Amino acid sequence: MVAHVKICTGVLYFCEQCNFKTRHSYSFTRHKRKHTNQKPYACSDCDYKTIQLSTLKLHCAKYHSNESPRVTNINGKEKVRRRYICKEGRIKKEPQEYICEHCDYRGKNATALKNHVLTHTGERPYGCHLCNYRAAQASALANHAKRHTGVKPYACPYCSYRAAIVANLRLHIMVHR
Repeated sequence: MVAHVKICTGVLYFCEQCNFKTRHSYSFTRHKRKHTNQKPYACSDCDYKTIQLSTLKLHCAKYHSNESPRVTNINGKEKVRRRYICKEGRIKKEPQEYICEHCDYRGKNATALKNHVLTHTGERPYGCHLCNYRAAQASALANHAKRHTGVKPYACPYCSYRAAIVANLRLHIMVHR
């Protein structure tokens, strides 16, 4: 029953100091910093430090926005920062950022961000043709479809449990720890 609850809720990480829960290790690591007061992200222009990179970026935009992210003033001459120059010597276009407005997620493209946002809206546009299961992402539906085949190639090394999806086996193995 414990494994079933973990599979359904997706919760893997529990904070022992408060009631915070998450299924993402990066989110749990960031959360723990609140209790330890660890602030690994520091502003290069002042003494400001924070637990989150996105918060540092907001700080820089708010308090240091008069400084160009591309140009540095050296001895009265403006120099384009090296990371913005491509091999041919032209100024690179700044990479497009696909940032979720609900959390710290950053996608590699618009499609990845669109799929991620569905996790916040609750919309589930992909439906299984064999049962009433619906998913926010096509990959989740593809994983679900494996359950209908009856094939369970992933075996637990500690008991007779078998799974159609490797992620479910990983969740199950946590019961043994």
